[in-house]
Amino acid sequence: MPRTPHTGQVKYVWELAGVHVWFHYTNVDFAREIDKQRRLVVSPRAHQVHGHGVFLTTIGPQELTVEELIRRLFAAQRAHDNVGAAVVLMRDDDLLPVVSAGSRAYVHVADPRAEIDISSIYLGYGCREDNDDGWMFTKNLHAPSR
Repeated sequence: MPRTPHTGQVKYVWELAGVHVWFHYTNVDFAREIDKQRRLVVSPRAHQVHGHGVFLTTIGPQELTVEELIRRLFAAQRAHDNVGAAVVLMRDDDLLPVVSAGSRAYVHVADPRAEIDISSIYLGYGCREDNDDGWMFTKNLHAPSR
């Protein structure tokens, strides 16, 4: 992944006015696979309340700690590596309709093991890193500089 550390001078696409994105948290290996394949595969394991689907959020990568994300998105039921990466998708309610699954959490309902083509809305991904910002993002997530 071509990576650039965030120095505070870089703005990300989701920070631009009028841009709305979804974040899909996953582990680093799955994020890399999603980056290559441009598709999401629905887990065969159903959510205890919301059933099968792809879970998305508006909570950005640098908003909460690992522990807060795990608690907020997974009710503290998953390992930390499940928020080790974030796939960023352009929000398009026609292509990827969602229903609410809690505060700033949403689910695109789909059958187990369904493959969802995200090529037209895929923006990039980021991984947690041991740096000042705690994340490294693919260059295509950096907003154009003026």
